[in-house]
Amino acid sequence: MASISFMGGEVLSLAVAMGSSGKCSPAACDHQRHIRSSWRGESQSSATINHIHLIGMMCCGKSTVGRLLAPRLGLPFIDLDREIEARVGPLLPFMQREGEEAFRSVESELLAAFAVAPASVIATGGGTPIAPENLALLRSSGTMVWIDVAFETLMPRIERAGGDRPLLFGLKGDALRERVADLLAQRTQAYSQAAVRVQGDGAAEEVAARIAAALRTQRK
Repeated sequence: MASISFMGGEVLSLAVAMGSSGKCSPAACDHQRHIRSSWRGESQSSATINHIHLIGMMCCGKSTVGRLLAPRLGLPFIDLDREIEARVGPLLPFMQREGEEAFRSVESELLAAFAVAPASVIATGGGTPIAPENLALLRSSGTMVWIDVAFETLMPRIERAGGDRPLLFGLKGDALRERVADLLAQRTQAYSQAAVRVQGDGAAEEVAARIAAALRTQRK
């Protein structure tokens, strides 16, 4: 059976300033217009944000689990990578044309916009927490949940997903394994800052149920 553990200290719920551009994606603007109650039924305001931020490696199941988790908690769901695509177009051509730094800039801008919107379940990108400012924002605006999947379980998922992920484009076999291992090593310290860690080796429905149970336990 997959295990659940709690990590880090108390997670604060603070509003943060929107990026200097003042722009938000359609989903972020819609959240600003529709104030939602939290999944515990408590009133929610722009000064008390309690997002559920799903973090973890590519193919760990953040998007699939997030879509299942959100209705359990009575919250809307946001897929950060899809919101970036809505802004810049397909990610692979964008990153090949503009570079990873440009991608990370858009990612940080949209994360800041969603952070001040009403509570939601947010599936972040695999590298979102690496930037210190993003990590601070994730910790201050809600609860970080790390969906942790063993490397040997993760690799077949990545191989089945194909090689169109920008950071893995064109890699196969040992080169792909080495790149994924390197990314995991680079990101583990940031992932370990999560308040909740859930093993994600099971079915998505099971992982969503474990996260919901862990959050209920944490907030008692």
